[in-house]
Amino acid sequence: MTVEALRQFRALVETGGFRSAAARVHRSQPAVSQQLKSLESELGHVLLDRKTCKPTPAGLRLYEHACRLLTDVESIRRELGEFDESRVRELRLGTSDTTALYVLPPVIRRFARAMPHTHVEIVNRSTSAIA
Repeated sequence: MTVEALRQFRALVETGGFRSAAARVHRSQPAVSQQLKSLESELGHVLLDRKTCKPTPAGLRLYEHACRLLTDVESIRRELGEFDESRVRELRLGTSDTTALYVLPPVIRRFARAMPHTHVEIVNRSTSAIA
């Protein structure tokens, strides 16, 4: 069972016909029909009354689950589409005490403005310890 199969089945139930479902999912009518047959074969149940294009009791259950799953799939796609990996970055910096106190503060401020979602960790020790 695939997301595409569930999408096509949902379209069948919601539009009430193979031709209109095919148009909605941008597939041919035979492709939608074949997808339904595959779903029925995989699940072992008739899912749609071919004369009325209404879901059977098993089909209604699948439709309810499909709607929830497809909503979740779209939510995942939207969330990951907006996901910016730079928000989860970390910069670890080792420096001497003098550099940490006098050189780095303005540099770190500029960096923080440019990369606001990057966590900066500064470890300052003696020059020999850092080396």
